[in-house]
Amino acid sequence: MDYRQSLHYIMGLEKFGIRPGLQRMDALLTALGHPQRRMGHIIHIVGTNGKGSTASFLNQILLAAGKRVGLFTSPHIGELPDRFHIQGQPPSQQDFAAAVDRIAQACEQVVRAGVEQPTEFEVQTALAVLLFVQAGTEFAVLEAGLGGGLDSTHAAHGMDVILTNVGYDHMQYLGNTLEEIASSKVGILSKGGFLLTGATGKPLQIIQNEARAKQASCLALGQEIDYGFSADFGREGQSFWLQSPFGTLMDLRIRLLGRHQLANAALAVTMAQKLGVPEIAIRQGLEETVWPGRLEFLQIPNAPPILLDGAHNPEGMAALAAALPLYSDGRRIVALISMLGDKAVEQALGYLFPLLSAVVICKPPLEARAGDWQHLAQLAQAAGLPALVEADIGPALELALDQCAPTDMLLVCGSLYLLAEARGYLLQRTAIGEAK
Repeated sequence: MDYRQSLHYIMGLEKFGIRPGLQRMDALLTALGHPQRRMGHIIHIVGTNGKGSTASFLNQILLAAGKRVGLFTSPHIGELPDRFHIQGQPPSQQDFAAAVDRIAQACEQVVRAGVEQPTEFEVQTALAVLLFVQAGTEFAVLEAGLGGGLDSTHAAHGMDVILTNVGYDHMQYLGNTLEEIASSKVGILSKGGFLLTGATGKPLQIIQNEARAKQASCLALGQEIDYGFSADFGREGQSFWLQSPFGTLMDLRIRLLGRHQLANAALAVTMAQKLGVPEIAIRQGLEETVWPGRLEFLQIPNAPPILLDGAHNPEGMAALAAALPLYSDGRRIVALISMLGDKAVEQALGYLFPLLSAVVICKPPLEARAGDWQHLAQLAQAAGLPALVEADIGPALELALDQCAPTDMLLVCGSLYLLAEARGYLLQRTAIGEAK
């Protein structure tokens, strides 16, 4: 199997959908010889929002400490191999294809044994495990998919967990209340393990009760861990302080924007402290962390500032809405929006619409989950916003840019899958313009 064939194989698994449960994953890892037992110290990152940013902070801190680290995140903003980072870099095409080929053979073995075909995300999880073992990682930072006890990443059974927060998302799989969602997510915690969380209210009570039942340690932001904003450096970043049972750190600087990123950074720093990482590496790792598509500004020729953000559920949109006044410099905001049909669309956009002047609605890249995507235009119009509709991302971006005056700002948000394609289009557009 060559590189292109390996990509085609993984994308072809999308038809198997989302099926929570560990039977297929356990069978696949057994067929592969239990590689998860050989990939180093495992740290699980679960939660509704902020998983990728938190994982990226922790990954960069461990790298700054001189550790050999594997990072598994999803979805990707660039190419599929970007979900798997080893020492800060995606695998080579040769290593990627070889690992996929081996997993494809193991999947055939699993199916012959009477187990269902592993899903796309399960295969990707197994791929991360194989790649990390091959690279000899000391630490493996694994971002969960839907999150929790039935998530495929749980098959690795790490003892350290960061549960960023609990909000309304993926309710068809996790439950209809925050308490049910919290119970599902904290299921990834192992007996005698260690958990950090930014959850609050009743979800936090559920998490703490589960930790006690499993004789696990649990530290929470706002209780055992305190942190706060220190200084704003505009689009260059911000700083904060942290006080945890492992020590106090002042003037920690990050480049990621938005006050919500302080909670993510605080969780990553506290885990690093627990792991014994020196302060100098913590500071260096935080300052070196970048994470595409999270309040990321792009500047392309002959266009206004473009802000990309992966907000795709109510909590994410609330964080985006809180950040926009800090970084828009009073500009009029035009938005290109695309949201999957299985999201809480009306509640999420309710946070954003009051800050916008016009919108362009685009069809989500995932056809199977697009739903009635044009309905978003009707919601915008009902909120008093001019709304245009364009199915394809490239023309939709050009249409949105046409609505912007030089003094405006273009916001692209609503789906990380949209951001991946929009970001690629804009960077290619810039490259073509610079070449002329």
